[in-house]
Amino acid sequence: MLKKAIYGLIAFISFITLYIYWGSQDPTKLDTQGLIEFIPKFNPMENGFKHIRFSQEKSYQSNLQGQTQDLLRKHISAEQWSAKWVEDVLLAHQKEIEVSLIASNSTHFDLEQSYAIEFTTDYIEIMNLGRLLILQSMQLAKQGHYQAALEYTNSAIRFGQLVKTETESILISYMIGIVIQQEALFWQAELIKNHPLSEDNYRQTINTLTAVGKNSQENYARIMSGEFLYSQNFIRELSKGSLIDRWKQYFGERNQLQFLTGDEEQNPLDDIHEFLFITFPSFYFHKNLETNKLAISLKGERQRVLQGCHTVEYKWNDYETNEQQPPKDTTILDLFTPNSMGDKLNSSTQEDVYYDYLMRHCAHQLHLQGNKVIAAANLFRTINGTTIKNLAQLKSYISESDWVDPFSKGPLILENDYKTINSVGYDGKNSPCEKSYLYHKQCYLEDDCFSKPSFTLYSGDRTVN
Repeated sequence: MLKKAIYGLIAFISFITLYIYWGSQDPTKLDTQGLIEFIPKFNPMENGFKHIRFSQEKSYQSNLQGQTQDLLRKHISAEQWSAKWVEDVLLAHQKEIEVSLIASNSTHFDLEQSYAIEFTTDYIEIMNLGRLLILQSMQLAKQGHYQAALEYTNSAIRFGQLVKTETESILISYMIGIVIQQEALFWQAELIKNHPLSEDNYRQTINTLTAVGKNSQENYARIMSGEFLYSQNFIRELSKGSLIDRWKQYFGERNQLQFLTGDEEQNPLDDIHEFLFITFPSFYFHKNLETNKLAISLKGERQRVLQGCHTVEYKWNDYETNEQQPPKDTTILDLFTPNSMGDKLNSSTQEDVYYDYLMRHCAHQLHLQGNKVIAAANLFRTINGTTIKNLAQLKSYISESDWVDPFSKGPLILENDYKTINSVGYDGKNSPCEKSYLYHKQCYLEDDCFSKPSFTLYSGDRTVN
C-alpha cells in the first residue's frame, strides 16, 4: 500500500513537472519587427545629462519639492508673482540655471548615466530645471532686459527638446520635454507680442522653433522603438534572480506588484496567480510570444504616427466617455493555463493606449507652428510698420510649411481681423469657438480650445516699432 502511494506520488510529481516544462516552452521565436534599428546611437561624451547630474545628487532635490515646487509652477503660469520670492529662488539656483543653459546645447540626454536617486524623482527635478530657465526669463523681462529674456526662453525650449531626445526614446522623457516646451512656448509668445525686440531676435526665435520642429513625426515615431525596448527589458526582468529573491520581492514589496490589477485589495485567486507567476514565470508568461505581439502593435502605432496628425481618427465621444477596461478577473482555469499572465502584462492588449499621447504631440506641433507665425508676423510689423493681411506676406521670413495646420495639412486660418490665426483643431472642422484664451495652457475635453485652438498674433497695447 505504501509502495503504491509512493509510486502514485512520484507519478503525480512527474506529471506536474512535465506539464510545467511543457507549458513553459515559448511557441515562437523573437521578432522585433525591425523596431530596434530606429533607436539612435550617440557618443557618450555628448550626453547633456552629465552637466546637470550634480543636481540629482545634492540638496537640490529637497529645495524644490512640495510648496516651493508648486509656487514655481504658479509663477510660471502667471497665477501669481512675488518679486522677493522669485529673486530668492533665482539667487539660490544660479548654478542650476547656468548648467541648464550649457546642457540645452547638447545633442542627447541619457538618464541611465546616474542611479543616484529614484527614477521618477529625476523627472520632477528636470522639469523644474526647465521652469527655472523660464522664471529667469520672466524676471529679466520685468527688469526691461527683453532680448536676454528671449534668449533664456529659447534655451528653455531647447532644454525641453534635449529631454525629448532621451537616448532610448522613452515616452515619459518625450512627454516631460513637451511640458517644459509648452510652458516656455506660452511665455515666448507673450514676450514676442508685448515687448520690443530686434529683427535678429525674431529670426533667432524662428530658427529655434524650426530646429525643434524638424523631423517631428520621425522623432515621435522613434518613441515606439523606445517603448518596445523598455518593455522588452521589463519582460526580461520578470524572471531575473533566484526563486528566493523573487519570493522576497513578492512578500516584502507587494505594493510594487499592484500593476497586475490596479487594486490594493485583490481576490484570493489573484494572489495565488501572482505567487505562482513569481514561482514559475516561464509557465505563466511566454516572453517571445508577448514581445512579438507588442512589437506588431508598436510597429502599427509607428506607421500611424508617420502618416501625420491629420490622418488620426478623431474620438471625442469615445475618449471622453469610455473608461479603460480593467484586467479580467482571475479564474481557476488561469492557474493551470500557460501564458495566462500574457494579457495582464502586455500593454499591446489595451486598445488605443497611445492615442492621448499622440494628440498631445500633435497639439504641440501646432503650438510650434503658431509661435513661428507670431514671430514672423511681428518681424514683418517691425520692418514694414504694418500688420499682415494674408499669411503669404510672411514668405520672406518663414516657409509655407511653417503655417501648415497639422490637423488638416492645409494652411492655418487667418481671421478677418487679421490679428488671429486658427487651427481646425482635433476634430478637423473649423467649428465656431467662443473661448480661445487657453492658448498653450492646459486644455481639457470640455473646453472649446480642445476643438479649435486660436493664436493671437499681436498685443493690442504695443505700438509699431
